[in-house]
Amino acid sequence: MAVNMNAAGTIVPEVSEAFKTLRTNIRFSSVDKEIRTLAITSAMPEEGKTTVAISLAAAMAEEGKKTLLVEADCRRPMVANRRSLRPATNWLELLYDDSIPVMNAVEPTRQKNFYFLDSGRDMKRPVEILSSKKFRMLVEKLKQEFDIVIFDTPPVGVFIDAAILSEMMDGTLLVIRAGMVDAKKEQEVVAQLKKAKANILGVALNGVRSYSDEYGYYYRDGKKRKKIAKKRAFSRRS
Repeated sequence: MAVNMNAAGTIVPEVSEAFKTLRTNIRFSSVDKEIRTLAITSAMPEEGKTTVAISLAAAMAEEGKKTLLVEADCRRPMVANRRSLRPATNWLELLYDDSIPVMNAVEPTRQKNFYFLDSGRDMKRPVEILSSKKFRMLVEKLKQEFDIVIFDTPPVGVFIDAAILSEMMDGTLLVIRAGMVDAKKEQEVVAQLKKAKANILGVALNGVRSYSDEYGYYYRDGKKRKKIAKKRAFSRRS
């Protein structure tokens, strides 16, 4: 699945509405604590988590929130290429060099209020790095600079990275492509996140055929599944 964007780098209207509704659902998913940090993961690769992460960040920025999208998929980073960004530095360098100001590593995108922080390439031992005290300190620093920080993480059904990150996030959103993962695998992934003490806000189920010739985005929280918007199908998955 791919999200169409115009020359300014913003999502086209028919897709934008879906993520505006998802944005609203996330806002009201936690009554007692504002969601300032959010991990987005999937059960398996090719389910659309990176597309959801980029599009949701764009929707947050459009609302006026100073939004940072962090590349936390150290195994297969894709955000920079998707947004045609070439940051001079990254968050891995921030961990090893305290003299670099956080905002020096942050790259503004073409959209107002939308910023990006890349990961290091060819990262060794990502699990140990993400589990470190320095990374936790970095997350806190980012919260001081931005209204919301979204982390695009690896598929939790393949790598443990997402489970590690989800424990330190205010919330976690699980992206599942309809018909791609069986119910047993879904349950295993949810159990893994719960074991990591993740605050699972819900499931974004995409690629669902509706009664018309369109695909629907669904947002599922617990046993409830609500259709939140519709968008036309696109050919490429992410």
